[in-house]
Amino acid sequence: MLIFFIAPSPAFSVFTPRPASPFDTGAESAHSESDTATACTNHNELLPIAHSDALTITKARPKVLGFSSYFSSLPKNIQDRPESPEVLLWHFREQICPMLGMTDGKNNMWQTLVLPLVHDSDTLYQAIAAMTTLYTSSVNDHQLRGTVLMVRTIARLNMELQSSMIGGMTLATILILAYWARWTQGSNAGKIHVDGAIAALRLLRARAPEVKLRSLPDDKRALMTLLSDTCVYMDGLSRLVNAATAVKGYEFSSEAALEENFRQTLHPTSHPADPWMHSAGSLYPLMNRAADLCCAARTGDSFVFPIIFGDAVSLRHRLENWVPNKEFGSSCRVYVSALVAEYIIHTAEAYRYATILYLQQAIPGLPGADREEVTRKVFDHLAVVPSISTITFVQIFPLFIAGCEANEVEDRKWVQERWTVMIARMRVRNVSKCWEITQEVWRRRDLCRRLRGENARGMVGVVEDNEEFMGIGSSHWAQVLKEWGWEVSF
Repeated sequence: MLIFFIAPSPAFSVFTPRPASPFDTGAESAHSESDTATACTNHNELLPIAHSDALTITKARPKVLGFSSYFSSLPKNIQDRPESPEVLLWHFREQICPMLGMTDGKNNMWQTLVLPLVHDSDTLYQAIAAMTTLYTSSVNDHQLRGTVLMVRTIARLNMELQSSMIGGMTLATILILAYWARWTQGSNAGKIHVDGAIAALRLLRARAPEVKLRSLPDDKRALMTLLSDTCVYMDGLSRLVNAATAVKGYEFSSEAALEENFRQTLHPTSHPADPWMHSAGSLYPLMNRAADLCCAARTGDSFVFPIIFGDAVSLRHRLENWVPNKEFGSSCRVYVSALVAEYIIHTAEAYRYATILYLQQAIPGLPGADREEVTRKVFDHLAVVPSISTITFVQIFPLFIAGCEANEVEDRKWVQERWTVMIARMRVRNVSKCWEITQEVWRRRDLCRRLRGENARGMVGVVEDNEEFMGIGSSHWAQVLKEWGWEVSF
């Protein structure tokens, strides 16, 4: 099977005004999108396209709604080629970029900073084309083509790394692969790519120590900050999963090493470009510490548990006193409306309480509010954000951790509704797996409660509360992952 790569037309602009989406709330829209910019290209092989069609792609604003309208607004000769660069980049911009950057339009930095680089990097373009082809394969039956594209992308990336051609485009390519691996395979597969991106960042800084990020042009500095923040975000969430499923002998980096990594290598500027990391970035070292303690509790000897417990009490106190950054203003590169800022802050609070709940699940008996009360706080913060908001794309972690704790019928119904909307909007296997695992946890806990009730009447043997409800026992989500041989990512 021969696969030919055709570069995107120079007429395609990542800033093309987008049609109104059925998921837009109006209140979340930011600046006017009347301005357009035409991206330049240095490719020699271009897709033949009429000048009038190019203008349609660049400037048209169809006044129709729905996903089908996005596709139907493209020129007919482009619609007939779903594998064409214009169609693939259109899908990537409209459907995937909001999942990568939580916002859309000109406020999405994957669209404004990363997507234009496809005109300068064949490898990045192939990675985006592979990801998008696989993502849309359920519609256009191009699964095989997407797989071939992905294999070729990895081969080209390896050639770049071996030739020391490392820069922002290389890091962006690695993180595109990491996102896709996390969505389709799980945290371990994604973490392989994240570790590669971290190593590339370290190498880049080691080879050019005299280059200061603050001296770079604004766009390049913002790009490097976005990519390094993404490494922090993905690495921290991967650690939470890996720690909960760890077994004896598992190697886990210490908090001190990670803090140094966070400070020097991955977060080189004082002002994150991404509004999410701007608000919640300071929480990630605490989340990493929670993962560290969870791993120690899972894999350590019993005689060190009092030390682990004391550290967990101290960490919970730090988490309870943590507050998200609520001042966006000029500190963020993109415009953040008051309503979006509110959604981001509540999501950050949900992360905070979900981290406390994660700690309670791993280390029973911590003083303070019980798990039911903490779960309620997570739900309250998540509920502020409407399910149609793009902010929900980063809510997998709190929804999963708290959702597994839901006991009441109404709470479970609400959790189900949230997962249903997220599954329909994101259309990636990882989200479906999180929902299936949540249901299995509910089933096991309901069974344990029935057995406990029967035990009280002297009908069956003892069911140990500490194992089933207070630690990582058979009804914990990590145990379900282990028994099913599954991976998930947050």
